[in-house]
Amino acid sequence: MFDIGFGELVIIGLIGLLVLGPERLPGVAKTLGGFVRKARRTWHQMRVELESEVDRSRIRDIKNEMTETRKQLRESVQAADDSLRQTGDKLQQTVNEVSQPTTGSKASPRAGTAATSNNGSSPDKPSDQ
Repeated sequence: MFDIGFGELVIIGLIGLLVLGPERLPGVAKTLGGFVRKARRTWHQMRVELESEVDRSRIRDIKNEMTETRKQLRESVQAADDSLRQTGDKLQQTVNEVSQPTTGSKASPRAGTAATSNNGSSPDKPSDQ
């Protein structure tokens, strides 16, 4: 945390022993230990809360992204469904038009007269009469 080595701790301990004396040094060390413990606990709690908030923020962002993707997917599916319905309606209309008999017009009059004008012979072949 502070990058203090063992030698530096020994020097600090000796200075504390000289300044405070042997009677008060254990109580001061205990109090300092308590402060360090509280500071570490507080730092750990803050870090956990911050990480939790970041995770919640990420989850919220992912949720929003998924909601937007779902909305776009629904719109795409709806557009494809509408297109298929229109194509199906056009196809059904075409089938209905083809399957309905044409009213008022029979077979081509030209085809009927060509076949009968040659006395039963083929229109491509001249008659042998």
